[in-house]
Amino acid sequence: MKIDRSEFLNEYTDEAQELINKFSDSVRQLSKVNTDSELIELILRTLHTLKGTSRMMGFSSIEKVVNALEDVYKKIQSGNIVPDDNLTYICTGAANILGDCIAGIKKDSKEKVEKFEPLVKNLELASLGENFETDFFAGETDCSAQEDETDFSSVQTIRVGLGSVDSLVKCFDKIITNEFRLKNSVCKIEELSAAEQKYAQMFKTIKEDMNMLERQIFYTQEQIISMRMFPLDMIMRTLRHSAEEEATRIGKEIDFEIPSADISLDKLILEKLPGIIIHLVRNSIDHGIEPPQVREQLGKNKRGKISIEAKQVANRINIIVSDDGQGLDFDKIRKKAAALFPSRIEEISSMDEKSLQQFLFVSGFSTLEKQTSLSGRGVGLDGVRKEMDKLKGRIRIFSERGKGTSFELSLPMSLAAQSGLFFTASSKKFLVFSHYVSEVVSCCESKLIQLRNGTFLPLRNELLPVYDSSIFFGKADTQNSRKKSRSIVVVEYLGKRLGLLVDEVTNYITVLVKPLPPALKKFRAVQGVVFDEDYKIVPIIHIPDLMSRLNAIKDFEVKKIEVDNRKKEYSVLIVDDSHTTRQIEKMILETEGYAVCEASDGIEALEKLKSGSFDIVITDIKMPRMDGYILIENMRRLDATKNIPVIVISSVYEEDTKKRVAECGAQSYIVKSDFERGNLIMSVKELLNGI
Repeated sequence: MKIDRSEFLNEYTDEAQELINKFSDSVRQLSKVNTDSELIELILRTLHTLKGTSRMMGFSSIEKVVNALEDVYKKIQSGNIVPDDNLTYICTGAANILGDCIAGIKKDSKEKVEKFEPLVKNLELASLGENFETDFFAGETDCSAQEDETDFSSVQTIRVGLGSVDSLVKCFDKIITNEFRLKNSVCKIEELSAAEQKYAQMFKTIKEDMNMLERQIFYTQEQIISMRMFPLDMIMRTLRHSAEEEATRIGKEIDFEIPSADISLDKLILEKLPGIIIHLVRNSIDHGIEPPQVREQLGKNKRGKISIEAKQVANRINIIVSDDGQGLDFDKIRKKAAALFPSRIEEISSMDEKSLQQFLFVSGFSTLEKQTSLSGRGVGLDGVRKEMDKLKGRIRIFSERGKGTSFELSLPMSLAAQSGLFFTASSKKFLVFSHYVSEVVSCCESKLIQLRNGTFLPLRNELLPVYDSSIFFGKADTQNSRKKSRSIVVVEYLGKRLGLLVDEVTNYITVLVKPLPPALKKFRAVQGVVFDEDYKIVPIIHIPDLMSRLNAIKDFEVKKIEVDNRKKEYSVLIVDDSHTTRQIEKMILETEGYAVCEASDGIEALEKLKSGSFDIVITDIKMPRMDGYILIENMRRLDATKNIPVIVISSVYEEDTKKRVAECGAQSYIVKSDFERGNLIMSVKELLNGI
């Protein structure tokens, strides 16, 4: 199956233009020194990357021009020809023509190739040291002149590195914290000076200025955070293609409704979202949608329907994956749960449907009798739950037997800023994310019911289990514990609810979250920290871990259920200096369920191989700092990596190169001009089957 390269067109044109500019600058620099082996090597690497990416994207005319330029600089490298003004002129002219071609591709996806034929012909003459013509450049403008004539008034976008945006976010974190402290100090001074009438107007003015400053700061914060957000539609088209392919593979007729949505999400969330959604879609295809003949017998349209809808609710995004299939079979779920947890048969037999849903997220749980190519291994929804927890998200299930199932994902728009409730317990301050909070109830202790298995609060036709926060956060404050009325924060996770009896809920606020330091990464009870108005560190309570500790969700025990036929998730390391190439290969592999990590050259790849565990490596040959040959040779010398299979994907197609790659220890070689989804996946599967 061919790759839909249009998804990567903008990324390709941006990267190609950067490479062309880099080449043009290097050519001019070389003309001043004539011999500089490092500079010539840089030019050849730049051309190699441009050629390989163009070949993968199917732009063969660009590939021919770049190949001719490569021949010229290989001859310069070997000393067969010496660069002069004429050679510099034709090479910089070639850069201008390539730049025009890239601009044309960006505009209408078509190569502008009118001058390619004479250009390639004369570059070939130049590489042979023969006389060549440059008359065909008539009308072309020199790169530097072209830059001087650029109409900057028409430029609507600039490229900003995510590192710069992250630095701005961190700076604003400090500004907001200082603004909180200043506001708090002003309030305290105002209280102390309330009796002095002469200060009243002054403090009124200061307070108004503070409120205006606060509004401006938060508005600017929103604008900065939005700089690292990307439209949700970027992933939706790819998801449709993947879903249709999965349905065709198992012979089900399904219509997919994925309407466009004018919604943007944090890049970090958007990177993880395709894997989450495709798991849910696979679940609907395999578990939900009935075969065509069964649907017709039930009076349904023989073509099933799966829809993916996205909508914004306040500062969160809700994504709903729905199908019109058979719905959840709770009798099967109950039976399977009882078989997996025999010690809890009595409890499971009395559970309502909402409580039974939690078992679907247990590792190893599946109601399918047999594995299929899509599911039956019990790893899908467990993986979804884990990823949603990492993204500070929430997942809910709505199902009706015979009519279908919906999975609702609730995600923050950004991982940087989160909404939450500050509360105090045992004279300490804590924060809980608002997406876990269902409601806050003010309650007298006389309303609590003491039963044999715990404390409960009657709340709208349910008995809500209630736990005093002092059992987690230390000895209760005597003064607060004597209050006639205390607050109960009702939290919910995977359909299970409980109440936390706290001293006081102080305020609802949007804050910038700071991750835990590396030494505390494994401390799961705390999800991160924030600063309050007094610049004091406030821990964020990790509700899933807290509920697990309370045994409120007994499925998530430390001991995982091992499934004999559980499929291993293989990890792949992609090594290529072209970002576009890495993204194409990553998309193909992740669609097939592989975990993918990236490196831009051999040195970075070796560092990742030493710190992580990989089942296979896919690498280019020509890269900066360390090329593919040396990378493979180093891998074969190390005990930890000597047996890892290696696939080489390169634009070089000479037999000598293939032979050298094999001698270094690579097991497979794919030329980028022959590169397709099928031959990459086939090579990966063949090599991994031998592990």
